[in-house]
Amino acid sequence: MVNPVDSSDRHQPGQGENPVPVTVRIAFSLIFLVAFVWVLFGVIVVARLHPALPDLPAIRWGIGFTAIFAGAILAGLDVLLLKRNRFVFWALLVGLIFLALATFLDQFGWVDLLILLFTLVPAVLLIRDRKWYLQAPA
Repeated sequence: MVNPVDSSDRHQPGQGENPVPVTVRIAFSLIFLVAFVWVLFGVIVVARLHPALPDLPAIRWGIGFTAIFAGAILAGLDVLLLKRNRFVFWALLVGLIFLALATFLDQFGWVDLLILLFTLVPAVLLIRDRKWYLQAPA
């Protein structure tokens, strides 16, 4: 018979006095997915694989590097979010809302709807779990 006190599960990360809620892990994963999509979009634009954008280099490189930069910042903030930094929480929430609004800057299609949903769901989860993010780490 297994003794629950001697179980090796008690020392896993996120277990203990203040475990990481499942919704926090879901938000973390979705934010990282959104960051990846923005970086991928930037690479597609820079590589001239996006058919709807003008072929002017200044526009292509500007949009491409802005998307890559936004994705990189989003990924960096996502990693720092687990340290429960107030500034990072608010910056990430504002950034997600800004990126959600950015989906309306051009023609809105089904891909834009997917990106909008993948951007708003983690924002809602951040708001839902704000007490966990804004309390001091244990």
